[in-house]
Amino acid sequence: LRVVDACHGGPGAARNRGIEVATGRSCLFLDDDVVAEPGLAEAHARIQRETGGAVGLGHLDTVVDAKAGPFARCLAGWIDAKYARLGRTARAPSFEDCASGNMSAPRAALLAVGGFATDLPRYEDIELGYRLVQHGLRVVYVPGARGREEFRKGFRQIAADAEGAGAASVLVYRRHPPVLPHLQLGAFVAPRLRVVALR
Repeated sequence: LRVVDACHGGPGAARNRGIEVATGRSCLFLDDDVVAEPGLAEAHARIQRETGGAVGLGHLDTVVDAKAGPFARCLAGWIDAKYARLGRTARAPSFEDCASGNMSAPRAALLAVGGFATDLPRYEDIELGYRLVQHGLRVVYVPGARGREEFRKGFRQIAADAEGAGAASVLVYRRHPPVLPHLQLGAFVAPRLRVVALR
């Protein structure tokens, strides 16, 4: 095990530093609030071997703090529903499902596309997923690669994340115009009155 100081350059820079110093054929990314369940790394390694290299999306179960408010519970429920949908649908996952909290990819492909963008306030994983798909990789759901996310965000953090996601959507759209229908920004004019009122 080698620990590398990424000098507080943000998550994209830290992951890029990991890609740079890695010596294996594949890289596995976990967020700092994710606890790996037994078999997670093995499941990612197996999917990389079987596919010859893909974007592997592991499964995340969110564990909400007992003191969490309604916004945190709602967001955690949305995340859980997303992974449940990945597990039961026939639709193959796409770049928009890419979440680097539990994700693997071939190191050579990561280097070829330039790694994670370091200038985005959010969505650096989705934007990377788009570039990896354009590079020729497919996105594969890996249900056996389970992680547990200790979800402790309060309203202020959730609101800040949403603001960052909105700003990132504009930046990602400017770089890759075809992604607009896949970003939440593209659905901002949803016709449901309750959704518009909440926004």
